Amino acid sequence: MLTTFCDAIGRQDLNTAWDQYAKTLQKERAVPPPFLVRITIVHCRAEQVSDSSATGYLLLKTIGPNGYSDDYERAFQFTLGVENGAWKITQIARCLSDGCLPDTTHIVP
Repeated sequence: MLTTFCDAIGRQDLNTAWDQYAKTLQKERAVPPPFLVRITIVHCRAEQVSDSSATGYLLLKTIGPNGYSDDYERAFQFTLGVENGAWKITQIARCLSDGCLPDTTHIVP
């Protein structure tokens, strides 16, 4: 589920993280993004789990190519659904103080 994605990000295993995206999201982004920015998972939790969908939240910190980090934790909401019998990420939203906005095509796995 979402923990597979979080663990893959923590190991910098972009291929496994990429595989957690639903096929429709993979098509939006033709190929996995290049390794330019490292992501550090601060916190990862799943909530609102049912038989066919789940919502999870991640707090991420990014580290740029030269090791620069603003040390800011960014909140993201992940929506998961079942695709071919496996949980996959179907939507990503960036959470701000006034709510979460769709940001699926911009998040780097």
